[in-house]
Amino acid sequence: MGCKHKHTDQFVSFIDALRAFKMTHIYRAITFLCFSGIIHFCRPNEITRAWWRSVSRHYLNYSETTQLLHSMEEEFSSFIRVYSLGKSVTQREMWAINLREDVHEDRPIGMPQLKVSANIHGDESVGRSLVLMLAVDLTRRYLAGNKTAVYLLTNADIHLIPSLNPDGFEKTLQDYKMYGGHGICEPFFDVVGHQNARKKNLNENFPDPFDEKVDSNEMERETKNIVRHLHNHDFVLGLTLKGGALVAAYGFMSNSLKHSRCVLGSNYDPSETPDEEYFEWISKLYADNHKTMGTGPQCATSSKAQFPLGISNGAASSYLASYGTMSDFIYLNSNCFEITAFVSCCKFPSASSLHKEWHNNVRAIYQFLLAGSFVGIKGVLTDEQGQPVKNARVAVEGNSHHVFTNSRGEYWRPLTKGSYRYSIVGSSTQSLMEFGHVEDLPDPENEVSETVVTENRAFISASVEMIVQNLTCALVLLFLVNHLE
Repeated sequence: MGCKHKHTDQFVSFIDALRAFKMTHIYRAITFLCFSGIIHFCRPNEITRAWWRSVSRHYLNYSETTQLLHSMEEEFSSFIRVYSLGKSVTQREMWAINLREDVHEDRPIGMPQLKVSANIHGDESVGRSLVLMLAVDLTRRYLAGNKTAVYLLTNADIHLIPSLNPDGFEKTLQDYKMYGGHGICEPFFDVVGHQNARKKNLNENFPDPFDEKVDSNEMERETKNIVRHLHNHDFVLGLTLKGGALVAAYGFMSNSLKHSRCVLGSNYDPSETPDEEYFEWISKLYADNHKTMGTGPQCATSSKAQFPLGISNGAASSYLASYGTMSDFIYLNSNCFEITAFVSCCKFPSASSLHKEWHNNVRAIYQFLLAGSFVGIKGVLTDEQGQPVKNARVAVEGNSHHVFTNSRGEYWRPLTKGSYRYSIVGSSTQSLMEFGHVEDLPDPENEVSETVVTENRAFISASVEMIVQNLTCALVLLFLVNHLE
């Protein structure tokens, strides 16, 4: 006797039922199956394409930005989470986008947190648009299986903050539209756009080691939100995007000479951190991967400072030097290392130039994120019972700047390539002496293309494959209907 599969009777009944329909109905059903599969595949691509057209061709106002971010979270909630740092002076949310695989689950132990922020000065609009474009670009690359995007979202917890000064941007956007949308490179209108709604410069509003002028009681609402956000996360590396020049600025932005402004273009003495070597390296990484920052023409207007190497210690330039800056505060009050990239000569150019600015900066931004995902030396400190040890000091030999373990016992220490000796000292543990070796950055088959040609080809190829699969299924079904006895 032959064996009979337990589902054979059900399958034959299914085929008999199909025979009962007229062939026109079968063809319609098959057509529906084929094209519904194709539409299901195409829909995410069409959505992200629409988002890309929106962010790369227009300056989105606060309401449009809010709608975009919530749409992104709704469509792809498995790897996108939207949250707020808090409200601005006029009650606008300071939105942030968190991208990571399984983003609503706990962050895996050892995964570094990275952040990219912009628009602390409301009239410096390019950085704001670049952060929005980065959010959309990471999404579409990840969905397309781009190896760089997949690597980043599986090896780093990325936080993107388009605007640290939403009130200032809205004011500047109104003036931009009033002047016909032609771009405003040298703002000559109300400085409220540069500052917040209370006419305070947010990037000179943080407590400063070289000046007691600003203390925690004088911080603006937006500044307090930034500080709270910093303390609620374990950021390892940060990038702030600004405008008005082409340079990656690092080290301290302030020193004892910061108030005696020199003639534009002249220099101060640099104000170096203990990690000047790392800051210079990561800044050069950004500048060298920018289209023109490190090697190409600088800003043409005579009023702009020139940085032929594309990098500068912040305090060493009269154009960059300032007190109470966010980057100085972050370095001295957290485990995060942050640089500031001035990404465009024009602070608020015409929206038609946004696509060009993206191509100027895209490779630099991705290389920065890859550097952050790799970090340097890292680990997890636990006690004899296996419980995490927090606030243990991680001290690299020969370097006076220390990082500390977080509440989960994790630590990360950005360092350049080389071998290091470091100690870990906690209140409940004995001093541990460790050795670490930092290699070159990994290159996960870096696919940061400067155009969407490769992505379009991949989309077309995948679409053809989907069509072939559905048609094959349809032909098999037709064969069974007509020939199965």
